[in-house]
Amino acid sequence: MNSISWYSIFLASIVVLMFGIYWYFMEKQKYWSKRRVPSIKSNVPFIGNMWSVITMRTSISELYDVFYKSTPKNSMVGLYSFGEPELLVKDPELVKTVLQTNFSSFQRNGMQINPEADPLLSHNPFFTEGERWKKERSVLTNNMTSGKLKNMTLAVHDVCLEFINYLNSQLKLNSGKHVEVDAQLLFARFTSGVVAKAGFGVNGNCFSDEPGNFLEMAKMMFEPSGFSSLKSMLAMFFPMLNSIIKTSFVPPKVDRYFRNIVKEVLEVRKNGARGNDFIQHLSDTYKLNEEEADGNLDKNDINLSIAAHAASFLVDGYLTSSVTLMFIAYEIARHPEVQDKLRKEVKQVLAKHSNQITYDAIQDMKYMDLVIKESMRTVPVVPILQKICTEKSKLVGFDGTECQVEPGTKITIPVQSLLGDTKYWENPDKFDPERFNDENKSQQHKFVYLPFGGGPRICVGQRMALLQIKGALAVLLDNFQLKLSPKTKQPLAWAPAVAINVPEGGIWIIIAPL
Repeated sequence: MNSISWYSIFLASIVVLMFGIYWYFMEKQKYWSKRRVPSIKSNVPFIGNMWSVITMRTSISELYDVFYKSTPKNSMVGLYSFGEPELLVKDPELVKTVLQTNFSSFQRNGMQINPEADPLLSHNPFFTEGERWKKERSVLTNNMTSGKLKNMTLAVHDVCLEFINYLNSQLKLNSGKHVEVDAQLLFARFTSGVVAKAGFGVNGNCFSDEPGNFLEMAKMMFEPSGFSSLKSMLAMFFPMLNSIIKTSFVPPKVDRYFRNIVKEVLEVRKNGARGNDFIQHLSDTYKLNEEEADGNLDKNDINLSIAAHAASFLVDGYLTSSVTLMFIAYEIARHPEVQDKLRKEVKQVLAKHSNQITYDAIQDMKYMDLVIKESMRTVPVVPILQKICTEKSKLVGFDGTECQVEPGTKITIPVQSLLGDTKYWENPDKFDPERFNDENKSQQHKFVYLPFGGGPRICVGQRMALLQIKGALAVLLDNFQLKLSPKTKQPLAWAPAVAINVPEGGIWIIIAPL
């Protein structure tokens, strides 16, 4: 057989292979029509409905909002995510079914990690399931009791003082009149400082710009960049592939940094020193477990477990809390009447508590709760929730659509779209904290408002997150006035290829003394 014949066979094989792949994906495109589930047509083979995100023309939140609003009469809609079927559930009752009623069938979160590549994230309940999830969640829950949160409020108080001192120093550099700040960076300093002190038992030096501090390490782990965004997209759209190729979300330098902190703190605590921090609570828990096991637990395993759970504290307490604070500052800067009312409450409550940020003082700030809840509705940090079906389950929507969901199917809950739907909220574009007062809250569907998720997997760190958010707002409003800087682009536009809502150009706030 001459070379031309071999070449012809090779070309024919390539053509057959490409045709086979094309046919496979085109057959996949019929998945929802075969099941009589309404779907949004995809004109891009292999990519499905995700073309505008991949080409960075739109954000994840904007894309899913288009899907949601373009199908107003449907309870659920079929999509295609890189050739794989994905179901968008729009009916709050279906959301309840997925998150709570049929939890056992949808207990796996959409984003997955490889435990070998990311040991520090391997104990986080967000990335575990089944019995492992129950075990890891109980460790965090037992160390987030009211009594232990009270102890950790001492650290929040200390960081609040650092926060005010930092802002005053910045004001002095500007003749004491006002200072214009990048709100996300400002609040990242605060939340990383709280995580360092309340979580790891160390001073993170987060209000300085010295290299290698706690803030810098947290940024390397979480904040959006070209490469981290690519990894987030990989984990979101190709969870199985991500687990195979072992993509690491925690850079080796950051992994070593946090492990060393935990190791050093535990060494100091061996000599009898104690702290009012999460590391101390975890250490006490594992010491008790070791005693019950008659000393048969491996020390290295214990240290890794403590470091991994401390990393969970970082995951829950750093980025999402700082972005939430940024959005709250944005809203109260835009609504001075809300800011004035909130400041009045803060001053009244602090006067009752010797002007100290204490656990009880924070709990007394009831109007602040309403402001925070409304801000998390108008500009949520997380635009969608995603689950993976683990057991066959039947969903029936308000429009009569029935779907037998097969294991492996991705379910997407459009958190942001539900929060802005006129069916569930009167004047949803209006910032109105009173919609969350006791009278109005009772009329809301529980599974329309999901800033912390819902069902058994609801965020275990939400109480600690709210503790530091309220502490930061209290000292900020007790001392300063907030105005929106002209540098802030309005309306807010979301950065593409980022899993959370990050405004393009950032949010800039002008802070002036009272």
